[in-house]
Amino acid sequence: MKKLDEKFKEIDGDVITFDNREFLIKQPDLEIYVKRTQEGIELDRYVVKVEPSESYKIENNEATVIVSKVDEDALDVTLRDTCIIQKNKKDIQFKECIGVTCDTNFDLMDTTSLFQKNEKIKYDKIVDHFISKENLAAHYDKCIEICSVLNEDIK
Repeated sequence: MKKLDEKFKEIDGDVITFDNREFLIKQPDLEIYVKRTQEGIELDRYVVKVEPSESYKIENNEATVIVSKVDEDALDVTLRDTCIIQKNKKDIQFKECIGVTCDTNFDLMDTTSLFQKNEKIKYDKIVDHFISKENLAAHYDKCIEICSVLNEDIK
């Protein structure tokens, strides 16, 4: 098995090259940051542009998705943000977070059943107000697609 550093080639503009496979990361309103870690390479941040609602707004209109490998067959996916809620005409700032631990081969396009079946998911206002389930699924799907390949040899 090649060392992970040998398999990782480069991030060139909108393309990640890994083990001679290229992943286009240029998508409207998305940015991806990849970093090296002692455990290997993992997707560090996945920035999602979202629209605020009448009652809630997200700081800088950005959310952060962190993907980490918890064992050979599981990834931990967390969506985190700083949110502002208006109560009595005052802005109250707080942290929102949802998280799920899932198999590396899971398909988040079927978001509804995943959210119903997985007891580890913490429900909060990000899912309800900021990102439609379909949109969230699409972002996570791309996130996992890249992360799973980057981590395929870390076992």
